[in-house]
Amino acid sequence: MNRNRIEKITLWLSTAFLVFLVLFRPLVSGMSYPWSNTVCQIVILLILTVWIAKCIWLGRFSLVKTSLYFPILSFAFFVVLSCTYSVNLNASLKQVYIIIPNILLCFLAINIIKKKKQILIIVACLALTATVVSLYGIYQYFWGFEETRGWILQQNMQFPPDFFSRLGTNETFSTFIYPNALAGYLLLILPLCISLFLVSRYFYRFLLSVATASVVLCLYLTYSKGGWGIFLILALAPILILMYRKFGNKKKFYILSILMIIGIIVLSAMFLKITDRTHMIRDTLGSFKVRLNYWRASPGMVEDFPFGSGIGTFGNIYPKYKIPQAREVQLAHNNFIQLWTEIGIIGVLSFLLIWVMFFWNWRKAFHIERLKILSAGIYIGCIAFLIHSFVDFGFYVPGISMNVWLFIGMIEAIKIKNKKRTEASLKLLGHISAKIIFSIFLVLAVIVISAILVRPSIAEIHRDRAIGHLNNNNFKSAEKELETAIRFDKTNSQYYFLLGKTLEQSGRFDGAITCYKKAIEHNKYMPHYRFALGKLLIINGKGNKFWIDGGIKEFEKALELYPTKPFYLENLAYAYKLMGKNKEADNLMLKAEQMGKARE
Repeated sequence: MNRNRIEKITLWLSTAFLVFLVLFRPLVSGMSYPWSNTVCQIVILLILTVWIAKCIWLGRFSLVKTSLYFPILSFAFFVVLSCTYSVNLNASLKQVYIIIPNILLCFLAINIIKKKKQILIIVACLALTATVVSLYGIYQYFWGFEETRGWILQQNMQFPPDFFSRLGTNETFSTFIYPNALAGYLLLILPLCISLFLVSRYFYRFLLSVATASVVLCLYLTYSKGGWGIFLILALAPILILMYRKFGNKKKFYILSILMIIGIIVLSAMFLKITDRTHMIRDTLGSFKVRLNYWRASPGMVEDFPFGSGIGTFGNIYPKYKIPQAREVQLAHNNFIQLWTEIGIIGVLSFLLIWVMFFWNWRKAFHIERLKILSAGIYIGCIAFLIHSFVDFGFYVPGISMNVWLFIGMIEAIKIKNKKRTEASLKLLGHISAKIIFSIFLVLAVIVISAILVRPSIAEIHRDRAIGHLNNNNFKSAEKELETAIRFDKTNSQYYFLLGKTLEQSGRFDGAITCYKKAIEHNKYMPHYRFALGKLLIINGKGNKFWIDGGIKEFEKALELYPTKPFYLENLAYAYKLMGKNKEADNLMLKAEQMGKARE
């Protein structure tokens, strides 16, 4: 097979896999369906396999030279390094399995995107997917919420704690669980839809105008105050720039700019009044205050974990540092603060360096005709993502983060499209037999890695089945499913905890105590693990001082990990009373009452 044919086949095969990722990722939530993350990981692995196979059969590696490699590799290094001292290895590994493939996708996009047609196809698929997500969000708002609520109640999946309360607000979330996450995704893709509209022909412009209108309407229906604000800023900025260029008289420019801003504020207020949404002005201040309460925990977290607590572990240590007024959350609602607490200051600086290098020499992305406007759309989308990152957690939403890394790779591919590629010949692969042997090893490696990646998803499936059995009080079947889940993922503390809960409900206390201890062994920072063990020790102790002492110690550790939870204070007070420590018990009850009032 000649070189040109190998290049052509691998190029379009890689592009086909990229198209699948772009279409699939936003439509299936990685937060609700963890198996979808595994699908994306395997597809990215296949793209890497195609690229390596091409290099093997061509007898050389062709690597694009870019200054982005250093900050990206540095960030990847700190993400992986954080696993070595993580407070919850399983949670960190789950994030690593998402972040590292996305970084790999960025690297592959830089190296496999060589033609203008590839970029146009990928951008068109991004716009198509955003349209489908938006149309579903619109349908959900006007007709589908009752259907969605009914469907969710029938599922055995575990949703975020505040998810069901959010379902009652009629804020559309489409496939993204959180309205704010949907807003973040739409803000990322919307500028690209507008850019594609500007470079398309008349027939396609009509379709893209419908797509853009759908995205804007869906963005409104999320009722995301941050999303609305960023949309207005991004819409206003280019208008002001054009006005500045048009008016030589700066005084006239400033007057018109101020009048325009006042006009937008007045029209927005009138619109909210007409739609009976004026309470959202008050809610915006309240929403920001809620986030400030989340962020106040970060100084204490950084002080105790200067190098970070491990990627993906913010929610594990947050309860220990939260103020009484703050809500319970798993994510910081600020990407930069969360990365700072999880991978340390050097890690978050490496992340910021990626963006500095990304925007450095931005003019180079505008040297190819027709791609200039698309490049502008990608840049504006990334700016929207960075602004939204100050008040939300888009980096931790698989449907957003994968597209962000793809955008970085696409821009770099556009920048260096006319540059020479550095090449290193592989003399070992000159003979056909050597190429065949290396190809066989490559296929075997892909099979092994895929099998490893699939195991946590299989465990999740068995976990979901076990929850269904528990809901039906079928403890024996739940036990079997959880034991199978543990065989596939032995580091997941949640499975041991659920197994302990199953055994406790079926009256097998000794087995339950053992499982709770194993759960704590795998994750020492979960207060409800400690509480469950302490409660069982006290109940099972039946007046035995040794057992009650052990239960009290677990209660105290639970309270240490979550000092602002009145429920733990009250139960510890009850345990103290059992031991005759009435004064300590009264003090704890008084403190619990004060905490309860502070949380209101």
